[in-house]
Amino acid sequence: MQTCVALGIKQPLATCLAGHCLVVSNEPASCSSDKECQRVDDCCTCTALPVAATVPTCQKLCLINTCTSWGLPASTAKCVGGLCRLVP
Repeated sequence: MQTCVALGIKQPLATCLAGHCLVVSNEPASCSSDKECQRVDDCCTCTALPVAATVPTCQKLCLINTCTSWGLPASTAKCVGGLCRLVP
């Protein structure tokens, strides 16, 4: 798992999706449209971040990415209430 700071999340906010707790950025106005959000899905992370955020490289090897292993293969990053969030 990546740390919040490594993902560029200075003010973390927990949210739930399909029974999994996800951490999102709670910084004011992190987005105003879906185009400003990106889905991060690798062996270390399943989350949505602003496109301006630096996504660290995951050093772990796996057979399936985190979102798929959590049953969220089709989740997308959307701007919801000014925050980037994953939605099913």
